[in-house]
Amino acid sequence: SRSYATFEIPAQFRGNVSFTAYDKATNSSFFADENVVIVDNVAPGVNVEYNNHNDFYDNYFMADRIATITITEANFFSTKEWGYADIEDDLLVITVGKTLNDGTYTSTKMKPEFTKDGNVYTATILFDENADYTFDIKYTDRSGNVYDSYETDKFTVDKIKPVIDVSYNDNEAKYENGDQFRTDRTATIKITEHNFNAANVVAKVTACGTE
Repeated sequence: SRSYATFEIPAQFRGNVSFTAYDKATNSSFFADENVVIVDNVAPGVNVEYNNHNDFYDNYFMADRIATITITEANFFSTKEWGYADIEDDLLVITVGKTLNDGTYTSTKMKPEFTKDGNVYTATILFDENADYTFDIKYTDRSGNVYDSYETDKFTVDKIKPVIDVSYNDNEAKYENGDQFRTDRTATIKITEHNFNAANVVAKVTACGTE
């Protein structure tokens, strides 16, 4: 005859299943499943923090930025220790878009190295080029729980100082000292700057007196 038994595996379980069966004469058989069983009904926790919040104007930064990514997930596979890794299998997708000053655009799936502390995993991404950036992250764990609520970051790193050139329409000075003229002068200001904003330009004309 055959007998059947059922048992429940609780949520947030990760491990192997084994059991021993006994008959009335105390004969026994042992079974151990070598496969790892995972029961997970909790969506991954994802957090991103930047080290540099000193934006001068509307998400423009004059220094490098570092994004620290924190994943809280009991069943996150950060390396191929078990033969597969979430980031390699596109379950965790970290996308950085970058537009350089010459207009060249690239979209890259980033694969940083994570460090583990219990169920918390941390990695960093460096933004160190002069460029317009976008950053997005999505994660679906191997049980199908989805994190897709991250709002795409958009910011610019600009470490290049503006180049200012001033030229005049009249360079014929009245006297040899070169600072007195018979007629009005027009100054033409030329600014070379990729992220130019006219509202940020301050031009001052100061009268020094007359002789």
